[in-house]
Amino acid sequence: MWLLTESTVLAGLEKTATFLTAIPFSAKYTQKSWGFWTTPVYWDWIGPRHTNFPDGSVCAFDPSDGTWKAGDSLITLLDLYTLWALRHEHLKILGRWPGRQAVPHVYERMSELKSDELCGCNQYGKRYTDCCHSHDISRPLGESFFQFLKFTQGHLDRSPPQAICDFMKHRHTPPPLQDVLHSSFSASPT
Repeated sequence: MWLLTESTVLAGLEKTATFLTAIPFSAKYTQKSWGFWTTPVYWDWIGPRHTNFPDGSVCAFDPSDGTWKAGDSLITLLDLYTLWALRHEHLKILGRWPGRQAVPHVYERMSELKSDELCGCNQYGKRYTDCCHSHDISRPLGESFFQFLKFTQGHLDRSPPQAICDFMKHRHTPPPLQDVLHSSFSASPT
């Protein structure tokens, strides 16, 4: 099923976060959602930080930590997406990602994390500059890049599928669910 929801995110913010969420009724797929900032006259994808490769879907939590799992409350899931959107707004205005994040790959940490953000490795609570930064920059950049490229199976762009963007633009029929859920690419969250 498709679920289209809007979240005010923050009182006084002149845009809302709109989430287009694909909810499968099959254990072989997991939910996916795409977030967009919307006003009455425009829409803009929320990303690319903390979105999944290669489809730009929301990455609001690390599934391995049990924050939310299939069968849990959809309201809780949408609350997590709303917090994710608020964090994006914080990043845009203040220039840093607030709170914990899962960024296990060296190249991704080097290319995205700011020194004063929480590291993104599994040692939560340390700033990147005080944790993995020294180790990351001591590694050969090419090696880190190719390991990351292998992880993403050659996908370095994480933009929403055209069918998702077309839906947000025209608000007609969403794409067939199997088109966006069926993917041989399965990455851990970013």
